[in-house]
Amino acid sequence: MIRLPKDLSFILASSSPRRVEFLKTMGITCETIKPSFDEIYQKGTLPLDYVKENSLGKAQSVFSMINKANYKKIIILAADTVVVLDGDVIEKPKDENDAKRMLKRLSGRTHEVLTGLCLLFQNQPMAYYKFETRSYKSLVSFKTLSDQEIDDYVATKEPLDKAGSYAIQGKGSFIVKSIEGSFTNVVGLPLAELVDWCQEII
Repeated sequence: MIRLPKDLSFILASSSPRRVEFLKTMGITCETIKPSFDEIYQKGTLPLDYVKENSLGKAQSVFSMINKANYKKIIILAADTVVVLDGDVIEKPKDENDAKRMLKRLSGRTHEVLTGLCLLFQNQPMAYYKFETRSYKSLVSFKTLSDQEIDDYVATKEPLDKAGSYAIQGKGSFIVKSIEGSFTNVVGLPLAELVDWCQEII
């Protein structure tokens, strides 16, 4: 659990209900603002650098959108999660066919789930902000999937807005054989690490 100072406003740079719910379990009531930031992968960028750059971009985007005079102290949390296989960044599918392609590629194999986090904080109104980015990795192993299993799962529509085309906390749980590392990181927010980090700052 995290106890925030009364004069501190916690802003989540996301509209993800999963991340909001995670923060609530940690005792954090947050304001949510969807960032205006384009995630464009440049070939040759290391995946760990990519997720950190995206999280920073999202945090800065939201910071530019708010009226700083309305806040005393601010923390903005931004996150970006991707799946990585054979060094390739696998993000959200474009459509159902793309989701099926992704799942076939991940079937029977172990992939990385990387999350970049950014905490951007301002200690007094109108002061210059500070920020820090960190990255976290989990390993996820899939069972071998039949074409029918893939078709049936994609038909649920669940994979269509998920990195790697699956939700480990949802219907896609049947796909996963094992995890090495943080489960909540695979969902999109490494909670144990985030709690420790917030306590360092606060």
